[in-house]
Amino acid sequence: MLIFLIGHYYPQRFHRTYLFTLLLCLLAYVSVFSALIAISTMLVHFLSLLKWWKELEGEERKRQMASLVAFGLFLILMAFQLWQPTDSSFAKNYHFELDRVTSRFLEVTDLIMVEIKPISYSILAVSCVWFWINRVLLLYLLSSLSIIFLFAVKYFNSWHEGILFLAWILPLWISFQSQSKDNVRGGEVMFSRYKRAMTLMVSLVFAFHIYWAGAASISDLRGSYSAGRATADYIKTHQMSEAKICATTFWSTSILAFFDQNIFLNHNNGQRPSFWFWANDNRRDDNLNWILEQQPDLVIIGRPKEPSAPIDGYQEVNLFEGNLYWKNRIKEQQHFAIYRKLSSVD
Repeated sequence: MLIFLIGHYYPQRFHRTYLFTLLLCLLAYVSVFSALIAISTMLVHFLSLLKWWKELEGEERKRQMASLVAFGLFLILMAFQLWQPTDSSFAKNYHFELDRVTSRFLEVTDLIMVEIKPISYSILAVSCVWFWINRVLLLYLLSSLSIIFLFAVKYFNSWHEGILFLAWILPLWISFQSQSKDNVRGGEVMFSRYKRAMTLMVSLVFAFHIYWAGAASISDLRGSYSAGRATADYIKTHQMSEAKICATTFWSTSILAFFDQNIFLNHNNGQRPSFWFWANDNRRDDNLNWILEQQPDLVIIGRPKEPSAPIDGYQEVNLFEGNLYWKNRIKEQQHFAIYRKLSSVD
């Protein structure tokens, strides 16, 4: 919604400055990736201000300066909030290798389009020409390239594709909502030709995305996203909530959502809280040798190897399946293998 509102008010940004700035602040606050889109948009606006500054009246200049200062202060506040703690255990390192950046660029520009490289790159090429014609190419390049760069040097996963797709949608929305051909490059013939081509490309991309959304929805209805509920039901059915239970991997934290308290002996010493700590000291001991020394009644192995490996003194009593459905396929398997101590097997 924020992307479309920003796109809607973008042509009016000189006159609806405060509203435009507020929308950019809200977008920046969604995530660090969306912040890059907001920063890129404000930077393009700032460059436009420099171009038209002499033609602005005094009050309008003050309004524009106030908006820029407010946005800058907001970004400083965000930087304090987003600064990574020194004991963070997630995506700690930076990777500035050139080949990593270029390979990530080629990868994600295909993933957000149709996942057929020649077609995806053709769509990207036509998009860039169309954006150039409509004077929004700089906006697209700044936002997209900054996001891809962060993907490369820090972290990327499939669910981040959406933000890069929105970085494409924003200039696309701006370019199509303009009814005037006076401000375009290349003349009316070029504008009309590329508008037809871009309409075809957008239709093709949307067709793939609608298919992927339908495929993922059907898979979600037929399958289970997480094995957490099924595993929790097993524990409750067999009245083992008070038994000694150990679980491995952070995926098993999903089981705790169905209990009023932490039930895992090897998580936070069996005490509250029940959530996962993204820290070097995450209060979880996944070492199977240590777990077996505690002689738990139940051992839950998160994302076990297939076939599941036997554990001395324990019997595998169940394998609960969970799958992360992505587009038209399974991206990750999130199964839980349940092992009960032989002396406690019904």
